Amino acid sequence: MSNTLSISAEEARRLAVASQRLAGPAPEGLWPVLRALRCLQLDPINVVARGHLLVLWSRLGDFDQAEVEGLLWQDRSLFEYWAHAASIVLTEDYPIHHLLMRRYPRDSRVWSLPSWPEVPELDEAEIVEQATQHALRSLGLARPAEIVRHFTRNRYPGLPELLERAPRRLWGFDFRTEMYVPKAKRLYGYYVLPILHGDRLVGRVAPRLDRRTGVLALEGVYAESDAGAELAPAVSDAITRLAAFIGARSITVSGPVSEQWVDHLSVQ
Repeated sequence: MSNTLSISAEEARRLAVASQRLAGPAPEGLWPVLRALRCLQLDPINVVARGHLLVLWSRLGDFDQAEVEGLLWQDRSLFEYWAHAASIVLTEDYPIHHLLMRRYPRDSRVWSLPSWPEVPELDEAEIVEQATQHALRSLGLARPAEIVRHFTRNRYPGLPELLERAPRRLWGFDFRTEMYVPKAKRLYGYYVLPILHGDRLVGRVAPRLDRRTGVLALEGVYAESDAGAELAPAVSDAITRLAAFIGARSITVSGPVSEQWVDHLSVQ
């Protein structure tokens, strides 16, 4: 008879955030993050920066973006693979992806491997066990269907995806992508990033980079009702660091800012 382990919602949030490398000391280099997440979705949306770069920045802070290209095209320790979505995956996980390629040959595309790596002699049960362990370590906690989806559907285990999968009661935060919502019906903006503080989601920001002028425009900065003014300096610092990472020369506020932050949020 198996034992059931019960944890609080706060403990569950902390486990998820830590597993995603979004808490604790910044990892030293790309590989701790890559091995924690196992895959990065290649999002074509480039309102601020490519999605996979934002995922890495949120864990590492400033990093050399050319290193990712080197791992893809010179070192070949990463490769691009299409299953449900275009992704960057680890070459060491090729046995997992090779199993999916065999199962769904018409839907499988590999773009950046010049030749197939040698596949270790693992049977299907061993590969499934390996994939399950990777998924659980990346997600922290998950339902069986979410474990399956980690390697077969949505390959972007960033915070937005984690939020959309996780029960709302865990976060108390209603997040959805509004890019495909008519402008008049959007609640927050076309491109919205959640703001994480500790294990709490305290707000969201709608940024847009004008690459011609180098201006990062904040089309809205929204605090949750329980997020106080004392968080404004940390939010401002995160926005400033994001601007530096994407090469913005200045920051402007072109939309609403929540009342508890409006007098304290300093951007320039």
